[in-house]
Amino acid sequence: RDYVGDLTSRRALIVNKPRQMLITWVSAAFFLWDWTHFNVTDGIVSQGEREAMEVMYRMQFMHERLPKFLQRPVRMMHDRYLSGKMVSIDERSRVFVLPARPNVGRTFAFKRLLLDEAAIHPYDKAMYQSIKPTVDQGYLYIVSTPSPVPGTVYANLWNKPSPYFKRLITWDMHPERGAEWEAEKRADPEINFDREYGNKFVQSG
Repeated sequence: RDYVGDLTSRRALIVNKPRQMLITWVSAAFFLWDWTHFNVTDGIVSQGEREAMEVMYRMQFMHERLPKFLQRPVRMMHDRYLSGKMVSIDERSRVFVLPARPNVGRTFAFKRLLLDEAAIHPYDKAMYQSIKPTVDQGYLYIVSTPSPVPGTVYANLWNKPSPYFKRLITWDMHPERGAEWEAEKRADPEINFDREYGNKFVQSG
């Protein structure tokens, strides 16, 4: 609930989250709401093409299951330059779902832009430089599970003073996770609990 409130009110937001908290689903639902109710150009950037298409499929899945009076006539598009684009038939509202690329912000002026799993985006520094001017009058959301790689844009913005509102989402906020779940995960030698679920910038090995 706090995260959804942040999406509506925070123009510069960075989120530190554990794995498997359904944050990408919530984000996709919010962008679908924005696309449905307003005439917007929004964007979601994922790590790669496969991840970007998965976000697009989730938006399409939710849109098809909305009540008819909430659905907006839509065209789903895919080409060699875009992983996916959700466009209203009148072309007045668009959501682009894109793989991380150095110049991803130099083509469109976004109202809202989400960098999903930003800590593991390739080209993160060049991409951030291209993105920042396009959303200075809009909303930029940087969301990720931490990565142990030092010096990334995500790590610097989270660990140092920055203009971003910092939202920490912890594993125990999940309604189905408690002490038994934590003990099971910590006992697994193949899982680094602190990195995957503990919001820590530590090695995964």
